[in-house]
Amino acid sequence: MKTPNTKLQTPKKFQAPNPKRRSDTVALELGLWTFSGVWCLVFGVLTSVFGVSLTVVLGFGTNTASAATIQNWPRFRGPNGSGVSESRDLPVEFGPGKNLAWQTAVPAGHSSPVVWEDRVFLTGYEETQCIVACLDLKSGKRLWDRIIVATRMERKSKPNDAASSTPAADESGIYALFSGFGFAAYSHDGQERWRRPLDPFTPPHGMASSPVLAAGTVVVVADQVSDSYIAAFEAISGKLLRHTRPPRHGNSDRRTDGDGSLRG
Repeated sequence: MKTPNTKLQTPKKFQAPNPKRRSDTVALELGLWTFSGVWCLVFGVLTSVFGVSLTVVLGFGTNTASAATIQNWPRFRGPNGSGVSESRDLPVEFGPGKNLAWQTAVPAGHSSPVVWEDRVFLTGYEETQCIVACLDLKSGKRLWDRIIVATRMERKSKPNDAASSTPAADESGIYALFSGFGFAAYSHDGQERWRRPLDPFTPPHGMASSPVLAAGTVVVVADQVSDSYIAAFEAISGKLLRHTRPPRHGNSDRRTDGDGSLRG
């Protein structure tokens, strides 16, 4: 089996767009957000020689919806991590000029957008700059950007990049994890609440674990080549509450998706 290319990269090559890529636009679907069975959002990143953009597709059902009825999508793969919404009223066709709400330029990054009430949060990068961006859900207007300078180079495979971890959001703010720095937390209005530098990560393909919020804590799993750990931080302050090393060997949990199949 061929070993992936995981050589260290220089800061200016933090997975910057490759100018030799084919010029035709490629759509990468990041997720599906559906709200109360009435309307839905489909987020996608369009990559081309002209840059990267976030596209939002809006499909209406038989009723209208307000910001107050929107289901928050606060973490990677949604509220419970399943990536499944209860809504069935979804648009079956969308594209340029059809069911398109707005489209706006965003920084490059493999992380997924998250939604809290009337705001969309996402992360990205430009060379050594780690970026947290906030957009208006209805219009796509860029409300604010915050930048953290990476303090190190991380080992990663080509499909990975410096902004692969999806942020998490709650009623107090947004929590972003970057492989080249660590954690940073902001209010919904962009006020920095705290920063928490973390030790270098050592996954063979790069850090892509996304934080999860639970009971006032921010939890991250660093499953890596050596010194793997699970850490919990106080959401309001960034204080380390727990740092646990998992067993060296073990069996993963099994689960069923209700279709008679077993996964694990």
